[in-house]
Amino acid sequence: CEAFRLDTNLANRAFGQCLILAGHGAVLTAFAVAGVFYFALDFDGLAICLMAGAILSSTDAGSIVEILEELGAAPVVVMRIRGESMLSDGTVLVLFEIAYGMVAGEDLGPKEIAIDVVKSFFGAFAVGGVVGLVFLY
Repeated sequence: CEAFRLDTNLANRAFGQCLILAGHGAVLTAFAVAGVFYFALDFDGLAICLMAGAILSSTDAGSIVEILEELGAAPVVVMRIRGESMLSDGTVLVLFEIAYGMVAGEDLGPKEIAIDVVKSFFGAFAVGGVVGLVFLY
């Protein structure tokens, strides 16, 4: 798991860059894939296309990180790629959850979507903190 091998000092230095890469890139890719499914391939249901886009836009940087480490790349570069991968996974999970809610027929306006995003963020932060404390002691 990427999070267990995380160097917190490097993560703090690269966090801003990872956030910029993960947030925008994952969302834009998910919407681009959804657009291809909806318009070019003529799939029914924009929300279903967005679910597929969220699934397909998640990147896996495991092999890239291993190659960079073997080649002796700077640790901060490796951290940027690891961080972007972890943050984009979280971003597309939230996007998938929103699209799934749309497919399930939930009433999702901007307010409900914002509440879901905030709950997901702070819920993940709380669970991560608890798990971290359990393994610390």
